[in-house]
Amino acid sequence: MIRSSQLVLSLLPVLLLGAIACGDDDTGIDASVPDSATADSAADAEIDAAEEDASPGEDAPPDVPMPLAPWEALAFEEPVVSRWGALVAEIGPGDAIVFGGTNANDGAVVFADTHRITIDEEGNLEAVEIESENGPVSRYCGCATYIPERHSVLLAGGRDLFGPFTVAPETWELDLETSEWTELEVDTPAHTLGCHLVELNGEIYWFGGAGSGGTVNDLYRLDRAGNAWVRVDASNPPRDRYDAGIFTRDGRIWLFGGQSGSRFSLADLWTFDPVTRAWTEIETSTSPPGRRVPFVHHDATGIDVGFGFDAGMNPLEDLWRFDFETREWTETELEDRPYPRAFTANLSDSEGRGVAFGGYDGSGPIDEVLRLR
Repeated sequence: MIRSSQLVLSLLPVLLLGAIACGDDDTGIDASVPDSATADSAADAEIDAAEEDASPGEDAPPDVPMPLAPWEALAFEEPVVSRWGALVAEIGPGDAIVFGGTNANDGAVVFADTHRITIDEEGNLEAVEIESENGPVSRYCGCATYIPERHSVLLAGGRDLFGPFTVAPETWELDLETSEWTELEVDTPAHTLGCHLVELNGEIYWFGGAGSGGTVNDLYRLDRAGNAWVRVDASNPPRDRYDAGIFTRDGRIWLFGGQSGSRFSLADLWTFDPVTRAWTEIETSTSPPGRRVPFVHHDATGIDVGFGFDAGMNPLEDLWRFDFETREWTETELEDRPYPRAFTANLSDSEGRGVAFGGYDGSGPIDEVLRLR
């Protein structure tokens, strides 16, 4: 495993990025989308800390994979791994679309490429670039989901590196048959940073996100007939947030964690029923520490949650398991803890086992792919 340790000091906004990741800073989410002048002045105060973060030190990850049960390191050759904050849409087990992401602070690039990632049961990873003559601008920290009935990927939101820090509110669709992108003529919600997209029973839902007005807990449904994102009047909604984990199971949307406002990380678990249009919080006696941009993977019996940033922007390396039957969380015992990180791409292999793809430790990308055994 190789972690970047070089900071590009000549790019002040990158230093700010090292402290704020997807956008927040000590002044709150309003300041998370500043203009470039604000970014420059704030970055001056972060230089000393950023230089310290950039040094690998004694805790830097080794070049040789360590035993990480229940994690195992997968071999890879594709450079697409060396990025974080990519927009991911899982087509099925061992098959996903990955758009964009960034390698900051190692080179300060935000990508606008599209790759189809496949992982077989032996752990062989292949990344094939999907080339198109059009498409969204470069971005990271947005949201995406797969639409089975259209065999397409829907993408929205995200941010850039140097300002204005959130991309224009827009919704794009990638046709996987033609490999062509189309921008939808819809009024896209403004809170595009760290948003959450999910497909359920043929409907596309958008929850939360952040923007210049702060974080929100709005729920939208894409109305193709009316060419609009329509607000869903849902009862008992979770609190506002961005950078959460989201998936569907048993006809419901499941939501875990994320961040609300400035440095307030969450560890709550919710479900949304589209029939009753009601949110329900799942009460548990224990829970993982709160976190944003976590690794979240579910199977037939439970949910695995790991990595992510805590409220102080410290990367985590723990792993927790939620049991669907007992409705309780248990920390998973690790033989040797993996290197802490956040912003991993949540994938699965062809057998449906969880795969953590890449990541960010607060000073640079992590070149590693881990799979749950």
